[in-house]
Amino acid sequence: MKKAKAYFAHSKKIYNTDEEAAALKYLRKKYSHVTCPNNDIGELGSMAPYLTIVNHHDIVIAKEWDGFVGRGVHAELMYGKETYVLKEKDGKYSIKPIKKITIVNDGKDWYRYARIN
Repeated sequence: MKKAKAYFAHSKKIYNTDEEAAALKYLRKKYSHVTCPNNDIGELGSMAPYLTIVNHHDIVIAKEWDGFVGRGVHAELMYGKETYVLKEKDGKYSIKPIKKITIVNDGKDWYRYARIN
């Protein structure tokens, strides 16, 4: 188990789903401390408090939704010291370093703000 303090950045679209639960189970086996904003923090009204919390973590691990990250997850990644993406294929997870994030926002969809390349 890695000692890094991890923050799990993910879309509200998967809050309280089996997808979120499975990802958290995997991450909590890999890291000694994982903060999930949905389960561990709750609704704070704006992004500012979440970004302060991100600053107290060693790494940010993002999970895409529908191939994208939303504006909130993007902001959390920009504040992260080290950033990774959690990938899932056929029920198996892997964690990859983020090399590039491309903004694709057209101003119409908060949830499809950027792509991780």
